[in-house]
Amino acid sequence: MSQAVPSEKPSDDAVMPDRGVAVVSGLPVTSSLSDPYAPSSGKTSRVWWIATGLLVLMAGLFGLSVYLGNQMEWVRILRAFSEAALVGALADWFAVTALFRYPLGLPIPHTGIVPNNKTRIGRSLGLFVQRNFLTSEVLDEQVVNISGSFARFLQIPANRERVVGKVRALIPKLLEVMHDADIKKFLNDQVEEVVRSSNLARASAKGLRMLTSNQMHEVLLDELLQQLQGFFRSNQLWFRQQLREASPWFVPEIVDRKIFDSIVSKTEQTFSDALSNRNHEFRRRLLDSLYGIIVKLETSDELQKKGEEFKQALLASEGFREYIGALRDG
Repeated sequence: MSQAVPSEKPSDDAVMPDRGVAVVSGLPVTSSLSDPYAPSSGKTSRVWWIATGLLVLMAGLFGLSVYLGNQMEWVRILRAFSEAALVGALADWFAVTALFRYPLGLPIPHTGIVPNNKTRIGRSLGLFVQRNFLTSEVLDEQVVNISGSFARFLQIPANRERVVGKVRALIPKLLEVMHDADIKKFLNDQVEEVVRSSNLARASAKGLRMLTSNQMHEVLLDELLQQLQGFFRSNQLWFRQQLREASPWFVPEIVDRKIFDSIVSKTEQTFSDALSNRNHEFRRRLLDSLYGIIVKLETSDELQKKGEEFKQALLASEGFREYIGALRDG
C-alpha cells in the first residue's frame, strides 16, 4: 500500500482546535490544554478524576430522583440539588472548553474562541498596551520623574564628583573605537542631520522647561550665584576704579571708599543669603527672568528667526565640523 502524502503543509500559526495541537514553524506542539477529556499526571489528573466523579455522581442522583418520582419531599429536594449541580457543571465545562477548542469536536458557532481569534486578541492586547502604557503623556511623566530623581542625586557634591569621574573614565574608552572613516562620516552626518532638523529656539525652551519642572534649575542657580560671587570678588579693584571715575571731582576719596565698602558688604551678603535661602528675592528675580526667556523662546518670531539663522551659520561653519571631529576623536 502506498503511503498517503498530505496535500499541503499547515501554516506556521495554524491551530487544530479539535485536537488542541498548535503548529509552530511546521512542527506540532501539544499545549497543556490539548485535551481536557484525558487526565494528565500528578495533581491535574487527581483534580480531573474528582471533577468527573462528582459529575457522574450528580447525574446518578438526578437519574435516581427521576426514577423515584416526586411523591416524597426528600426526593424532590434531591432532584433539585442534583439537577442544579449537573446544569452548573455542564455549563462551566462548556464555557471553559469553548474558549480553547470545539466541545466534543463539534464546530459549534462561537466556540474555539482563542484559536479562531488569536490574531485579533493579540492585536487588541497590543493596542491596549500602546494606548495605556506607551503614550507620550505617560512616557514624558516617567522621563520627568527619572530626571528629577537624577537631579536630586546630583545635588549632593560627592555624587556629582563620582558621576563626573565615571564619565571621564568612560568617554576615552568609547572614543577609542571611533577611528574608522565610515564611522566618522556616519557620526558627522548624524550630528548635522540632528542640528538641521531641530528648532533651536523651541528645543532650548523645552530643555529649560524640563530643568525647571524637576528642580534641576536650583542647581544651575546655585552655580550661577557662585560664579557671580567669585567674579565680583576677583574684580573688586576694577569695580572700585569705575566708581571712583564716576564720582564727581569734589567727592573725597575716603567717601568713595566708604561707599564702595558698603556696596561690597551688601553685595556679599546678598549672594550669601541667595545661596542659603531658596526663597530669596534675588533668587526669585533670576528665576522669573529664566521663565521670561523660556516664553520668548517659545513664542517670539524674532528669536525663531535668529535661531534658524544661527543654525544655518553653524552648519556652514568649518569650525563646527572641526569641533565635532575634535569631540569625536578625543
